[in-house]
Amino acid sequence: MSRNRKRNNSEICYCGIPYREHPRCDGCGILAGPGHMVTELIEYRGKRLCRDCLQVFQAREEEPEPRLSPAQQLWLEVFGPQQVPEIEPSKLRKLLAGLPERQKVVVELYFGLAGEKLPLRAISERLGVSKETARMDLAKAINWLRQHKEQL
Repeated sequence: MSRNRKRNNSEICYCGIPYREHPRCDGCGILAGPGHMVTELIEYRGKRLCRDCLQVFQAREEEPEPRLSPAQQLWLEVFGPQQVPEIEPSKLRKLLAGLPERQKVVVELYFGLAGEKLPLRAISERLGVSKETARMDLAKAINWLRQHKEQL
């Protein structure tokens, strides 16, 4: 008999708990319980986590927030970790004006140049395009900015 048995048309784990009722780590999804690699889950900020995920979540919280302006974050993305200068907003706006409108909006929203910093999913929903299209627009814009960096 296989380790994953079917009983009454529901998937049952080898430990006897139905999969849909099985406790899982909210970080990695690993099954937890008697006879499993993870025997207990730890409650942390509303999530049930295995020890490995708990360490990762705590380490992320300890990382200091970057103290860079949105323009400097864009600089790092485009040119790498060289010395990050103060960029005049007027020069940056002038350079971004050379981008197609959708790419310009994606860059402004992704790096927070328009005030709010949004993830690609939120940007794609706002623009009515797929997340992949928004990602490709961001990549094209960054490549274009790399080619025109001397204008900054």
